[in-house]
Amino acid sequence: MPAQACFLNLSNDTLLSIARHLTFYERYEYLRTHRRVWRLLSTHLPRSINICNTPPKRAASVLRWMRDTCRSVRYVNLHGCTAAVDTILPEMLASCTQIEVLNIQHCPAVNDGVLDAIAEHIPKTLRQLGLWDAGARPTGRPGARDETQLSKAALLNLFRKCTRLEVVDLRGQTQIDDEVLEEMGEHLTALRKVALSGTSVTGHGYTKLISQRVKTIQRIGCFNLRPRQDHTPPLLIAAPEMEELQCGHSCVPLLVDIEAMPKLKFLGVSRLRDITVVDWHAAAASSITQITADYYVSYPEAFLDCLETLAPKLQHLSVLSNLHQPAWAGIFPRLNQLGQLAVLNPTCEQLAMIAALPELQYLKVDGLQGDELEAFVASCTAEEGGVRTLHDHAAATYFQRLTNLSLSLADEDLEGEEGECTASVAVLMRMMPRLEGFYLIASLSTCSAAVVLAEIPPLQARYLSLSEYDAATLDVVKRMRNLVRLSLGSIETATPELAAVVASLPDLVVAGPVRWLVDTVFQSWMSFSPPTATAGAAAAPERWLRQHDPYGYTEATAMKPFDQFVGFLEECEDPIYPTMEP
Repeated sequence: MPAQACFLNLSNDTLLSIARHLTFYERYEYLRTHRRVWRLLSTHLPRSINICNTPPKRAASVLRWMRDTCRSVRYVNLHGCTAAVDTILPEMLASCTQIEVLNIQHCPAVNDGVLDAIAEHIPKTLRQLGLWDAGARPTGRPGARDETQLSKAALLNLFRKCTRLEVVDLRGQTQIDDEVLEEMGEHLTALRKVALSGTSVTGHGYTKLISQRVKTIQRIGCFNLRPRQDHTPPLLIAAPEMEELQCGHSCVPLLVDIEAMPKLKFLGVSRLRDITVVDWHAAAASSITQITADYYVSYPEAFLDCLETLAPKLQHLSVLSNLHQPAWAGIFPRLNQLGQLAVLNPTCEQLAMIAALPELQYLKVDGLQGDELEAFVASCTAEEGGVRTLHDHAAATYFQRLTNLSLSLADEDLEGEEGECTASVAVLMRMMPRLEGFYLIASLSTCSAAVVLAEIPPLQARYLSLSEYDAATLDVVKRMRNLVRLSLGSIETATPELAAVVASLPDLVVAGPVRWLVDTVFQSWMSFSPPTATAGAAAAPERWLRQHDPYGYTEATAMKPFDQFVGFLEECEDPIYPTMEP
C-alpha cells in the first residue's frame, strides 16, 4: 500500500496527534495535499504562527493563506521577513482581527500603511507589538544609519488607537521622541514593558513616561539617554510596579529610588556617569537578584558592600570591569545561588573562587590573561610524563554545574604561546563535565580550536561559536551530531567544506557567522550570497544564512534552551528583553 494511502487511512484523532508534533510549514505544505486532512486541520488551525526570517516567496504565500483561512490566529511573528508585507500584511490584518501579539521587527517593507492597518483592524485586541528597526532600509552610505519609512504621525495615530498595548519594542525608531512618549503615557493605560534604545528620547521623556504609567510599568530599557538642550536637573526614577530597570550608558544625571520600587529584580547600571546615583544601602535591603554593572574603572565601596550583602541571593551578575579591589575576595565565595556570571580579566585566585560556585551554569570571561590562566590550571593539576591530570579536589568541586562557557582570550598576551595556551584551555574544559555550549574568541595562532573542542563529548555539545576555524576544527564539529546552533568564522571565511558540515548535522536549527552575536543589524546578512555547496550539501546555503531569532519565538512552546545561552552572551542593546511573551 502506498505511504500516502496508509497516512490517509489513519483516524482523525491520530492525524491530529501527528499534527501537534509538526512544524507550521509541514502542516501548511504537506498535510493540505488531501481534502479530508486539510478540512480536519482547518478546524484545528494554530493560534500561533512563526514565519521568522523566511524566504520572501514562502512568507508571502503563508500570509495570503492566513488572510483566507487562519482568521483565529492570536500570535504572529514576522521577524526579519523581507516579503512584501506592505501590501499583503494589511489584507491579512483585515481578516485576522484577533491578533494579540505581532512582531514585525527588522521587516524593511513595513511602512505607514501597515501601521494604519494595525490601528484600524486590531486596536482592541493587540497587546504586544515589536517594531525594532521595522521599516529601516540601508542608506548606501558607509557608516550611516538606516533610514526608516515610518513617520511620527503614523506612530502617534497607532498609539492613540491601540490603547490596550502592554509591551512595545521601539528600538531603532529615531522618530520616537519625548512627544510620542507623552502620547504613549497618556493613551496606553496598560503599558508594562517598553524598549527605547536607539530612539530620540531624552531623559525628560523617559522619566515622564515612568511618572505617567507609574502604576503599571514593570520593565523599561533605554541606553544612551540624551539630555535636553536646556539644563536638565537630576531625573528621578521610581515606580512601585517596576521589576526590571535598564538605565545604563546614560549621559543625563539620574536618581534611582530603590525604596520606591519594592518589586525590582533586575537593575542595569552599566557605564553611567556616576554609579552612586543608586542608593546602594537601600539596594542591599531590596529584593534585587540580577545586577549588570559593566565598564567602570573601579567600584565605590557602597556598591561593593551592597554586592556582599546581596551575594547569597544573586542569580545573575555582570561586572565586566577591573576586579582589582580587595573586596571581591569576600564577594565571590558568597555567591552560592549565582547561575550566570560575566567577568573581565579575573586573576588566578578569582578564577578558583568562581570555579567553586555551586550553582554556576553560564560563565562569560573576557580578556583572560595567559599567565593567570596558566597559574590557575597549574594549581589544579599535576604533571606526570608530560601529561596533566586534575587534582581530586578540582575534579570533584570545580565547574560541576557549568553548561555554557564564553571565553575571550587576550591575544596580545598570548602571541607565540599557542601550544601552552591550547593545553591550558583544554585542561580548563576538562573540569566542566556538563559543558554543552562553548563560545571562544581567540585566533588559531593563539589557541587550537580542534584540540580544545576534543575535550567536549561529541554528543553532549549543543551550542558552538568560534571566531576562527580550520579543517581540523571541522573534523571535530562534524562529530557533534546533536548541535542545534553553530557559528563559525565570518561570511567571508565560509567554505564548501563548512557548508557540507552544516548540511550533515541533523538537529541544527541555526547556523551562521559569529558576527551575528555582536551585530544587531540583521538585514545586512540578507544580501550576502551563501557559500558554494559541494555535492551532497545542497541544503547548506539556506541554513547558513538563516537568521537567529533573539526573541526565542516558537509555535507552541516556550523559549528554546539555547536562546538563554545566546541571550546571555550577546552584546545585545537591551539584555532585559530576551523575549516577547507568546
